Amino acid sequence: MSTLYAKQKTYFRKAYESGKHGWPVEGPTPHVARLVERLGAGRRKSALDLGCGEGRHTIHLARRGYAVTALDLEPLALRKARAIAARAGVTARFVAGDA
Repeated sequence: MSTLYAKQKTYFRKAYESGKHGWPVEGPTPHVARLVERLGAGRRKSALDLGCGEGRHTIHLARRGYAVTALDLEPLALRKARAIAARAGVTARFVAGDA
């Protein structure tokens, strides 16, 4: 494991544990809303959210009818993402792994 990778992993673990990362988790994000708008309505689509973190994009896409697979390296982030998705009433496939 590279030194930079180890530092990043430590940073993100501390951010997730503290809850002080400052990212909006449950609300829609403007750039995802624009992406969905550009893709247009129609049949059900699928999406891959790499580095999903706590699932803010995953949840927004799932609410819009996308079948989402979300991948992240940090198990704590994935546990939080699953809980947030359950509270939001959406389903997604959350996978632990390295993109």
